[in-house]
Amino acid sequence: MDGNLCSGDPIISGSPDDIPQCTGWEGSSGRITGCSPRGKAESLLAQLINEEEQHRQQSRQEQVNSVLVAALDSHICQTGPETQRLLRQRMLQMHYGQGLTQEEIAEQLAISQSKVSRTLKLRELNKALLLALAQWGKEKLHKDLAPNVLNSMGTSIKAWLLQHYGNLDTPPETET
Repeated sequence: MDGNLCSGDPIISGSPDDIPQCTGWEGSSGRITGCSPRGKAESLLAQLINEEEQHRQQSRQEQVNSVLVAALDSHICQTGPETQRLLRQRMLQMHYGQGLTQEEIAEQLAISQSKVSRTLKLRELNKALLLALAQWGKEKLHKDLAPNVLNSMGTSIKAWLLQHYGNLDTPPETET
């Protein structure tokens, strides 16, 4: 390069990724400000940070899922005799996995709707799952979840139950 701007030769050679990215101009001194090196190193660092964040989020989601599955299993196990537990599990599968109402479940199982309601105990189940999640948050994240946050998580718990029972291959068999 001979220093002649009109010679047709590029003033800066190399890849555009090698050129610093600048965000400002200091008029009084004529200096360019806010420059940061761009290029492969920065994009690799950004990629590594992004991958680490995705891994952290996936790990946290797996932990939450494990907490909720354990709480669900524990809550179902407290239902009573095995036949009652299996019936409740089947009703939960019908309700969340198949989208049936309590009336539809009662009709299919040839029992009363009130028996379905007493067996499902949806409010108790939601409360147990929320409490398990709050306890996990306190132990693992060292954060207490405020009551208003817990109340707003009800829809998230319902979404988790829909996803959980939607992913089960076959509902458990029961004796009625």
